[in-house]
Amino acid sequence: MLMDENTSSLVETIYSHVSSVNGLEHILSSLTHLTGSFSGCIVSAHSQYPNSNVEAFCNIDPKWIEAYNDYYYQYDPTPAVLQSTPGKVMLDHVSGQRLSNAPEPNKIFYNELMRPQDFRHTLVLGLSTEKQWNTGLILQRSESQGYYSTADIRRIESISGHLSQALQLHTRLIQVNGLQTGMAAAIIHSPIAIILLDQRGKFVYANPLAEKLLSGEYPVDIKNGTLVTNNQHDNVQLSKLLHKTIYARSHHQNHHGGGAMKIDNILQINVYPITELDPGLFTIRSSPSVAVWLTPCIQSSSLTPELLREKYSLTSAEAEILSLMVKGKSLSEISKIRSVKYETIRSQLKTIKSKFDVSRQTELVRYILNNARSS
Repeated sequence: MLMDENTSSLVETIYSHVSSVNGLEHILSSLTHLTGSFSGCIVSAHSQYPNSNVEAFCNIDPKWIEAYNDYYYQYDPTPAVLQSTPGKVMLDHVSGQRLSNAPEPNKIFYNELMRPQDFRHTLVLGLSTEKQWNTGLILQRSESQGYYSTADIRRIESISGHLSQALQLHTRLIQVNGLQTGMAAAIIHSPIAIILLDQRGKFVYANPLAEKLLSGEYPVDIKNGTLVTNNQHDNVQLSKLLHKTIYARSHHQNHHGGGAMKIDNILQINVYPITELDPGLFTIRSSPSVAVWLTPCIQSSSLTPELLREKYSLTSAEAEILSLMVKGKSLSEISKIRSVKYETIRSQLKTIKSKFDVSRQTELVRYILNNARSS
């Protein structure tokens, strides 16, 4: 379908605003102007549960948006329309030609939400369906503005593909921005060397500590976008570990993924599946699927009870227990080594954790190891 000059200009506008925070509002403003609409909004509706939410709006009082998201969504016929007629334009989906013939919920929605805002005519277009969510565009006109014409319908249909693609791009970019400002901030400042890989096992990101480690004397490197070790045997083991983790994640079996290996007693490698994004969000095609932790092995001889006692103001018993824990001994093994009851060791461990203000044994060991590395 050929586009007129106004429609072509709108397509350019759609893509030019797709990466901005208020991009959807700008797109809606252009759409309402092009179609002679009074207002417009973008609604997302869950396919299994009776809830929907206004994601963006133009020329609508925010108080009415709040009322919709809090209460009136339950009377809105839009979710059913988006699910039954995706990619199609539907007119006056709330009131029909005659409000008297509309179902009772539609009448409540029209009389209590639309009519006070002088909305009489609607144009609905199902934009995209992602997992359990359907998204659609709704344009509104007042009684005096009259019905939408065939030309209006064709114009909207001609850009529906662009709108769907722009909406998905916008959502992905907003998510990437969120990752850059949220999750990535935590990864950047992590005391652990972290490398992120995608669903193919290819390199996505390395935090500063990992970059430093990769450029050092440790037996790992990134070659052709792949994390490799310095010998064939370890490469095979690492490849199997990554493959198992990626497979488990793609089949929603994260509890079967992940694992650990050690290279020449110099470097510990831990692999973890990254949990999928919430089903209500659009997935990022190149999002990280696997997190790889690289931890230089600390020589246990350097973490003696004497050193720990002096450095952290521990008792002799506490320092010995902590030294054995750092070497990987379990509480039952520590109990046998020290010839002390298991319950006594547990009690002493509780005291140690309180001194370090941690709640878990793994946190305690991680703190000691990280502190030893920084020292």
